[in-house]
Amino acid sequence: MNILFLGHLWHGFKIPGAVYVQQALEEMGHEVVAFDFSYWRQQPAKIFEPGDLSTWKPLFLAERERMLALDFDFVLACKGITSRNIERLRETFKCPVVYWCWDRMMITGWPPSRKHLDSCAAADLYLSPTPSFAPEYREAGAAFRYLPLDVAQREFGKPGRQKPKVAPSGDTIPVLFTGTCYGRWGRRIDTFLEIEKLLGDVEFHAFGNGHWEREGFTRHHPQTWGHAFQAVVEKSKVCLAAGGFVPHLEGCWSNRNARYMGCGGFTLSQYVPGMERTFGPDGENLVYWQTAEDCVEKIKYYLAHEDERVEIAARGQQFAKKYLTIDYRVQQMMTIVCMELGL
Repeated sequence: MNILFLGHLWHGFKIPGAVYVQQALEEMGHEVVAFDFSYWRQQPAKIFEPGDLSTWKPLFLAERERMLALDFDFVLACKGITSRNIERLRETFKCPVVYWCWDRMMITGWPPSRKHLDSCAAADLYLSPTPSFAPEYREAGAAFRYLPLDVAQREFGKPGRQKPKVAPSGDTIPVLFTGTCYGRWGRRIDTFLEIEKLLGDVEFHAFGNGHWEREGFTRHHPQTWGHAFQAVVEKSKVCLAAGGFVPHLEGCWSNRNARYMGCGGFTLSQYVPGMERTFGPDGENLVYWQTAEDCVEKIKYYLAHEDERVEIAARGQQFAKKYLTIDYRVQQMMTIVCMELGL
């Protein structure tokens, strides 16, 4: 198929990244014209009209020529896009527009924003990682299907974007968290501080953005990506994942679980309803926790029972390699698109 792909193509160091969707589609044999979302959003007229294109990156100049020369089967937008631009895409290329946003921060606010719902309704098909929002999507008139975003690392970021991070001294990290200390629903840092206090002498290290020191968290480090992320996970005994953006709604969790599991980390994740559908039951590929006390109890248990911890981590990694890869997700996406749009 010929696919026009809109995403953040120079941000491949982020996991998951739209650039990996593009790569997976190409490896499946599809002809993909990849156009950066920011060019479309900021300069839609210049894409089609003659003018001064001297400031454009050579890569996107070349893609512009390919885009104007091909007939597309559908457009795939993998970044937040307005309903107006979706309509323009459909009118210009005379083909359906599929919206599959790979930026959870843009789509998991509660309640869903009017702007986001308008975009969902404007698309011919919206692929949603949040089935709990189904009533809102239906009311807005959106044609949607459920498709998780959770994927393990496919590769280790963009060349040149990797900067080594300083890991804590010692051979192992007893308890690891990666990500921001703030959640969009309440103060996630309060839970972290409670866990740290209850752990006592057990070291709890956090790698991520946010004002960790100002909030009083003891062991904090810069955010880590790619090879550095895997190295940190591999030296950790327990990889802690906190709740998602709207922790009582299915699909509203972070991608930390898949990333930990794919690197072979023992994953202890705050439970969000519906997680079993994506990751399996409690204790099989990962372990769920409910409260700070429950989390600390399970941390101490699995630190003391290495065999169980290692077995769960191994099953989790095998599960991730089979069901939490970008290739698997893109195959699911193409199956749904072809079925729903009759392609």
